[in-house]
Amino acid sequence: MSRKESQSKNLNNVKLSPITVRSYKQTVNRIKDFDSETNFGINFNTINLNFYYAFVQYLEKNNYSTNTIGKHIKNLKTILNAATEDGYNSNLKYKHRDFKTVSKESVSIYLTEAEIEAIYNLDLSKTKDWELARDIFLVGYYTGQRVSDYNHVKKEQVKRFQGTEVIEFNQRKTGKKLYVPLHPRLKKIFKERYQDNPPPELNAPDINEFIKEVGRKAKIDSEISLEKELNGNFEIVKVPKYSLIQSHTARRSFCTNAYLSKMPVIDIMAISGHSTEREFYKYIKVKPQERAIKISQSNFFTK
Repeated sequence: MSRKESQSKNLNNVKLSPITVRSYKQTVNRIKDFDSETNFGINFNTINLNFYYAFVQYLEKNNYSTNTIGKHIKNLKTILNAATEDGYNSNLKYKHRDFKTVSKESVSIYLTEAEIEAIYNLDLSKTKDWELARDIFLVGYYTGQRVSDYNHVKKEQVKRFQGTEVIEFNQRKTGKKLYVPLHPRLKKIFKERYQDNPPPELNAPDINEFIKEVGRKAKIDSEISLEKELNGNFEIVKVPKYSLIQSHTARRSFCTNAYLSKMPVIDIMAISGHSTEREFYKYIKVKPQERAIKISQSNFFTK
């Protein structure tokens, strides 16, 4: 697939975020790798069900997760749709019902308010890398942003409106401009450890590595069951909760805890940037029992 074909007028001249562009480039690179290894002869005319099954099998053989495979198929279909609309492609085999994205619900955790409290109260002064990762993670938790936005907050983003300090975000993924109240705990962290500045940026992989260690030290070790593929077989294994903490856990924890604290969903979405309530409810991690308790506290059930 030529560069011109793969980009197809930059997807109908729609301005794409850097994160989205990177995702498309990853997909194109995986297709190139597949073509190099198999000599499939990739062009618009050869993208059919035979290609689909061979490409998926190639990704599975190289240990890509189900959701990553689904992401690449979804990206490819988006590129092909744009190429078709722009007149570069006339082969519609990719629209076949079996040429489909695949997905599997992943185990995504959230941290309770008590677990956030434990992380916040840890003395990490002797392990500065862990301390920095913890502080950045808390910026994510108390702002509800994605790591691409909360990992490099600058002092000039802190604004004051009518006596209230807020942090201004221009979300990289969506382009939305959002204002989030500056939480007192963040203000204290900025003042006491970073000379009234937000914590400096840290590589995202390092955040993921160090925040697990922080979670372990905070004794966030309840067992979580998950399905894991071992030698082609799926087995249920139990892992300590801290081993599943990642940078995006901060945002999910904010959304879930804010919901459970009875903050109006429309206000949570104004902070997180979720576009629809359907998208928001799919994102948060609330057990049916927790939702029932929240509903029981509404005026309907307390009159």
